[in-house]
Amino acid sequence: MTTREITEDSWRDLEDSLPAYGLYNAKKLEGNEKIFLAVNHNGFRNVLLKINCIDSAINDNHSRGLKVEGKNLVVNEIENAFIVISCSDKEGNKTFNLVASDILHKVVSGLKPADAVIQTLEKWRKFWGSSFRKILTEEQIKGLFGELWFLLVWLLPQNYKFVENWVGPSGSRNDFEWKNLAIEVKTTSSIRGHIHRINGIEQLDSPQDGELYCFSLRIRKEKTAQNTLPVLIKRIQNLLASNQQLLDLFDEKIAILGYSPAHEVEYSEYQYRVIDERLYVVNGEFPRLSVSSFQDGVPYGVERIDYDVNLEVCQECLIANNPYEFNSVLKNN
Repeated sequence: MTTREITEDSWRDLEDSLPAYGLYNAKKLEGNEKIFLAVNHNGFRNVLLKINCIDSAINDNHSRGLKVEGKNLVVNEIENAFIVISCSDKEGNKTFNLVASDILHKVVSGLKPADAVIQTLEKWRKFWGSSFRKILTEEQIKGLFGELWFLLVWLLPQNYKFVENWVGPSGSRNDFEWKNLAIEVKTTSSIRGHIHRINGIEQLDSPQDGELYCFSLRIRKEKTAQNTLPVLIKRIQNLLASNQQLLDLFDEKIAILGYSPAHEVEYSEYQYRVIDERLYVVNGEFPRLSVSSFQDGVPYGVERIDYDVNLEVCQECLIANNPYEFNSVLKNN
């Protein structure tokens, strides 16, 4: 076993026959005498990091099903102090593999065990809860794909801090907001063109003191396409790698939306080719409904109005087909 990656195969021999109560099946990491993978009598997975004394251990139980504590254990007939990182919810095993891999890489690279655990938990805690959920629906995947594409291709090349303006994950009405500008991102795979479902009568209302734009992305699902959610996410993370604060903020936002790296394999099945991308200004010529569209207001008892818009009919609202044509607008925000 190497430190390249902890996978399901890494645990199979340990889980084939569970130990007696209070004991562990354990094996050391190849090439490192201080790191063990272990399984207890319940079949729960653990990473054991050997330390000099129990006083240098850390404790953390702030994540459901994930616990860190110091223990004196007998492993391979030798008693020693360990930091024990345990996963007591098997629904989280896939994410725990990623957590374990990250911890092991940090320790092998020379970081102290306690520091390796602290840094890893800070990174992965935001994804821990989402790993227990099912993957996003295909409509949710396409929606997130569009927002990430706009962030990666249209915004970040100009300023990495624009990740702060991605406010859709926090529940804001529009996906991106600046002081005098808001942008709603819509993604479609319609063969008829740029046709989108508008969710609610207020979604295309302009900001009180600014302009609203609509970014329309048309994609097609293809087995030979290279773009997936994991690909876009990794490209964004690579761009933000030099700014830990912005990188953490980005990871928090995709976690809020329900994305977990534990499901990368599943998400990689959704491969999209970008057919066309357009940016529209939402003005009086743009097809939309609002409260003012009804002479006497929205009829009493009508609680929600969803509708489709065909942007092929409003070419006069089209202001950009690529990010370079949009640069001047962002420079003022």
